[in-house]
Amino acid sequence: AVNHARDDGATALYLATQNEHPESMQLLLGAGADVDKANDRGYAPIHIACLYDRGYAPIHIECLKLLLGAGADVDKANDRGYAPIHIACVQGDLECVKLLSSRGASRETDPRFGTPEEIAERSGFAELAAWLRATNDWTPLHHLEQLTPACARALLRGGADLRAGAPSPLER
Repeated sequence: AVNHARDDGATALYLATQNEHPESMQLLLGAGADVDKANDRGYAPIHIACLYDRGYAPIHIECLKLLLGAGADVDKANDRGYAPIHIACVQGDLECVKLLSSRGASRETDPRFGTPEEIAERSGFAELAAWLRATNDWTPLHHLEQLTPACARALLRGGADLRAGAPSPLER
């Protein structure tokens, strides 16, 4: 029942994310909510969390952290082909892009949209585009500010290289 959806495909987790209600999200995730279940337009909770903050405190970042911590697919495309990083670049949300990058979001060129930095540039977010260019060769381990200790340990145990890139995560 936790994954029951309305006629439009929206689940309780989707709605809790849309309404920026992390406490409800935690309860739903703890009860086994499907973190990647999309609505009838292909929007999963992670897409909704990447939409621009609707004027509240930056709760959408807290919601995104919960979804990523629960294993949300960081590269899940919606029905229009937009991955979460594309949505965050269109919105100009640097914190969201940093968090997605720390979890390994793909920065590959999409033939329909270009690279994330091109999307940010076209959307008028030069600072975001510059950050994306400057960090293009970074691995998830480079994103020290966004990593939890548990995530950093998992990356290191999985073989992440402390000396990769310039500057390396160790140098940072």
